[in-house]
Amino acid sequence: MPAIITRAENSSTDVRNTTVCVWRRAHTAFMTTLIVVLVLLWALGLATSYTLGGLVHLLLVVAVIVILVRVIQGRNPLGG
Repeated sequence: MPAIITRAENSSTDVRNTTVCVWRRAHTAFMTTLIVVLVLLWALGLATSYTLGGLVHLLLVVAVIVILVRVIQGRNPLGG
């Protein structure tokens, strides 16, 4: 009889160990993906901070002009 209980305990332990192992692999893959994405975004921001700065200001000016035109026409400036 103790052999059956030992097998049941071992199978339960195996299931828990397998679950922990799968979780660790998934957690490691997630963290690796997150780190790669953050490094790529950081590098993109580093490379474009000087080159696209003018584009951001240009887009802001265009947005202000569009809002002013809508106000002058008497329409809701922020609505559709």
